[in-house]
Amino acid sequence: MLNVKSNLISIERAFDLSALLKTVPSELSSVIFEEFVFRVFIFSSLFYFTRKKAAALVLTALLFSFAHFPDNYLEVLSYFLGGIMYGYAFLKFQTVWVPIAIHFFWNFIQGPVLGFPVSGMEQEGLLKLEIVPDMFFNGGDQGPEGSILGILLRLVIILTIYLIPRVSENHGFLKFKENT
Repeated sequence: MLNVKSNLISIERAFDLSALLKTVPSELSSVIFEEFVFRVFIFSSLFYFTRKKAAALVLTALLFSFAHFPDNYLEVLSYFLGGIMYGYAFLKFQTVWVPIAIHFFWNFIQGPVLGFPVSGMEQEGLLKLEIVPDMFFNGGDQGPEGSILGILLRLVIILTIYLIPRVSENHGFLKFKENT
């Protein structure tokens, strides 16, 4: 709302349910692909070689950030925090499905629902926006995830993940067979 009142965003059209529903398969498949690559393959491999969860988390978050081709330090920080957010959820809940859900809803609400770009890619959504680039409020061509507000929201989500209790322990999580 602040973006609209500040004339940084104008809404051209609202509510196109068919556009929203058409995006679900592609949004979900891209998120599943990214999470399996970054959490299951890269994070698990780094952890296997370092045996340090914090190091694997930070390195994976850096790779996640640079894989999104950030244009400035604000975007590097935002995508890095995104990598921390998804990686921490992976560690805390000991499954890839929680970061997949968080990542899907992050992208889906930002793009197909609100009509902002997601990771620099234009989106068709319920709202059709005309965006005046503003790195503080709306992230310009990266969408809200490239803004200060997006960074603050990622920090709130990381804190929320921290505060939610883990339901059960997965004793097989990140356990590797020893080579004999």
